[in-house]
Amino acid sequence: MLVNTSGSTVSNRYFGDNNNPFAFYGGELFLYSDRNAFRMRKYHRLDVSLRWHKNKKLGGRIFAISIYNVYSRKNPYFLYLSSDERGNRVMKQVSLFPIIPAVSYSFTF
Repeated sequence: MLVNTSGSTVSNRYFGDNNNPFAFYGGELFLYSDRNAFRMRKYHRLDVSLRWHKNKKLGGRIFAISIYNVYSRKNPYFLYLSSDERGNRVMKQVSLFPIIPAVSYSFTF
């Protein structure tokens, strides 16, 4: 199964000027874009599953092998502001699940 969605909309947060009179005590001022004016990267993944069914006299059996996110794409879960090595403000992405294999066996009687 191929899952493909457009990026989620978010309100972008960025750093304001420290000389701004609203930045109290030398702290940093966060400014926000308009509501939902920024869009994260597209989200897509490929899931594959193989299932073997076998019916016996005492019930059915199913053996399955599946792989979640086959090509291990780092899909965006949320974004946050951070600093790089030079002290520049950058937006970084957090991703949750890489490739996840699974094996299952079930039976009914």
